[in-house]
Amino acid sequence: MAVSKRPIKFAVCGKEWTAHCLAPSTFSRRHGKKTVAITLCDDKAIYFRIGETSKETVIHEIFHAFLSEHGASSMDLTAVQMEELCAEMFSKHAELILATAGIIMASLGI
Repeated sequence: MAVSKRPIKFAVCGKEWTAHCLAPSTFSRRHGKKTVAITLCDDKAIYFRIGETSKETVIHEIFHAFLSEHGASSMDLTAVQMEELCAEMFSKHAELILATAGIIMASLGI
């Protein structure tokens, strides 16, 4: 399966986000060699290193986008409050997160 060279558009809480598939050398140059994906919340963009990204990583990065759109990064939460927020987010958005991950994984050739 071919890897998408075009940004993959998806919505999080009604806001447009994009996922980008980058060649390993391009990804490393822009984001370092120690990670395979990165979510840039201010840019509403997720970048994946082609050939090294797993299903779990895709879901993990999409969850960052959902947390960002719910303002979690600006909240001063205790561990218990963060756990409750994550549980609530999962209960309300898990199906959409997994469906979005499926679309991105197909574009990544996973």
